[in-house]
Amino acid sequence: MPRRPESIARLVGYVQGLSISAKFVLMYVIVFAVPIFVYAFYSFNNTTASMQAGYSRQSLDNLEAVFEHINRNIDTSETVIGTALDNDRFLEFIDGDMTQDDLALIGFKQNEYDQMVNLKNLNPTINNITFYMDNELIYELPPVLVGKAAFQDSALFDRLIRMRGREYFRINRDDRNAVGVPVHVVSLYRGITDHRQHEGVIEVNMQQNLFFQDLYDNAEEENELLLVLKADEPHALLFNENSAFYKKRMPAFADLSANLTAHTGKEKESYRFETSGERFAANAKYIRKMDAYLIQVYSLEGITGKVRDVRNRILIAVLVAISVLGIVTYALSSLLLKKLGVVVASMRRVQAGDLNVVVPVRGGDELDALAGHFNHTLVKVKDLIAQLLAKELAVNAAENKALQSQINSHFVYNVLESIRMLAEAEDKPDISEAVFALGKMMRYSMKGQGQHVRLSEEAAMAGTYVTLMNIVSDTRVELTVEIAGELEQCLVPKLSIEPLVENAVTHGIEPKGEDGSVAIVVTRRGDSLIVAVVDDGAGLDDRELARINGALDEEDVSRIELASKSGIGLFNVHRRIRLLYGKSYGISIASEKDVYTRVEMRLPCNRNIGGW
Repeated sequence: MPRRPESIARLVGYVQGLSISAKFVLMYVIVFAVPIFVYAFYSFNNTTASMQAGYSRQSLDNLEAVFEHINRNIDTSETVIGTALDNDRFLEFIDGDMTQDDLALIGFKQNEYDQMVNLKNLNPTINNITFYMDNELIYELPPVLVGKAAFQDSALFDRLIRMRGREYFRINRDDRNAVGVPVHVVSLYRGITDHRQHEGVIEVNMQQNLFFQDLYDNAEEENELLLVLKADEPHALLFNENSAFYKKRMPAFADLSANLTAHTGKEKESYRFETSGERFAANAKYIRKMDAYLIQVYSLEGITGKVRDVRNRILIAVLVAISVLGIVTYALSSLLLKKLGVVVASMRRVQAGDLNVVVPVRGGDELDALAGHFNHTLVKVKDLIAQLLAKELAVNAAENKALQSQINSHFVYNVLESIRMLAEAEDKPDISEAVFALGKMMRYSMKGQGQHVRLSEEAAMAGTYVTLMNIVSDTRVELTVEIAGELEQCLVPKLSIEPLVENAVTHGIEPKGEDGSVAIVVTRRGDSLIVAVVDDGAGLDDRELARINGALDEEDVSRIELASKSGIGLFNVHRRIRLLYGKSYGISIASEKDVYTRVEMRLPCNRNIGGW
């Protein structure tokens, strides 16, 4: 067998030393990428030339449309000037002494002057009509009638007089609109001579963004720009400075504008140039009446980025290549990396939630080692999950059992019932009523209908407690309940309101040593049910209130005990609510010493969640 050349042998050795993934990439480059890039390069060049030619034709058509729009605005300005100068009575009055006859001035204001204002109003695109008169005897009525001194460029004023009725356009001049806001305008001037006593100039101007409206449209286009270049003002280059085209090329825009000025002539033409490393094409058209050029410039590189058909062809080729590569890769993976495929499939099953996965180990290579480590890790994960779940169940069961400490003895209830009957037989109504109320509370706590009750039942239970306390205590407590009708059927945790009322009586009303009141107010706030228990008892000082609220928020019963002996019942209710519904719900307290205490309990409205 003949020996291969040394260079080929080195190349083969290098390829053989590559990783499997690198070999796949090399295969992709040789089989798919090279042909795709060759085809894309050929197609892109052909399509780019065609696209640029088409874009040039489109640019010329667009330029023609903009040119016609500008000419219409020119015609509008000329028509307004002609109409204004046809008003002989207006011209005769401003040519004479306007200060001599007040009545004549008033008549002029109400007739000829208003006619000029109406002429402006009838042409909404016109910004202002202004007469600048070289007449010291005029009565100025801005902005329609002013003296020569208001004309900022005296040389231009004299030039317009010498032009003997010929018109002259000026762009990018400052003026104000009807509400006094500064605006840029395009002004058309004509001298007023006609062998009158006093000479003057009439100006009709239009807001620049209306006169050259197309210059300010499509500001987000970053690959083309419309401009206007005034022939007798080399530096008067008008364009939209807020356009994406200008912002993108702002540092180099001076060079670009210099190229445009140098190439533009007085005929419609197209040309190309390069500046700052970017190639541009431009189409220009001469606006004779304004002695200005309308130019559309566009980036040739920007156009190539819009060649969607080339992009689509490349995408189709890439998709075909990827599809073929996927088939080849799948076949090679199945043949060469079958064990790795089994490990990956097992990982996906674990990701989907199946932890009873065992990857078979049949050999001793790296993939078998990986499979063994995967099996061992999965066993450890299952053990840890089982331990954690068992811990959580034990903790929740213990907390629920401790927090649900209810009296469940039928014997005690039967004894109380016997005492009540004996008291009635002995004509002791107070004792009978007290025992009845206590028995009613025990019967309510022992009912096995579930851990949630209707809001109306829980409020009634709180009323029973207050009745009992008014019998056995010297202090009288008045209880009021305010519940909207549609909220009475909401489900609340059993024995959640009574402990709050008990806390209000025991630690709010009784320490004050006088009668008091407790109110239960239930409202709805969004999707939550707000149960507020308010008393006018002893209240809490700021330090004690802060410590209790902080302990409730952190669910720290030891801090509750340190803060106040009255907090244990509140903590139990608060903890039960959070175990049932989560940390968005629970108890908060507001209080003022010797004034009131408000305990607010937030619950989900009409959520029937079982299991305390």
